[in-house]
Amino acid sequence: MAKRGFPSLTAYLIATGSSQSDLAKRIGVGQSAVNQWLRRRRTPKPHLALKLHRLTGVPFEVLLRKRPRRQPHRVPDDAEPGTPPLQPSSEETEPPAHSPKERSP
Repeated sequence: MAKRGFPSLTAYLIATGSSQSDLAKRIGVGQSAVNQWLRRRRTPKPHLALKLHRLTGVPFEVLLRKRPRRQPHRVPDDAEPGTPPLQPSSEETEPPAHSPKERSP
């Protein structure tokens, strides 16, 4: 198990100064897989989630969490022609994941 747990893979990469490629090599996957996990487009398979947890200390719940699907904007049935679509309510959406801050060289 990792000596120190991190709240997310992004936090791990920033704190350790590791790249997506570095993490991918340590886990045994391609860099594109790590990128998709970070963007929450895909989740790691259970055996890879176990490796990630042991290496980084990131909780399984975080590693296996998918990005919620966005609700499509819709126009109410009784709306007048030309009415713009309704925005989903804040209850229907989750705030976007924060991207890591750029590091200066």
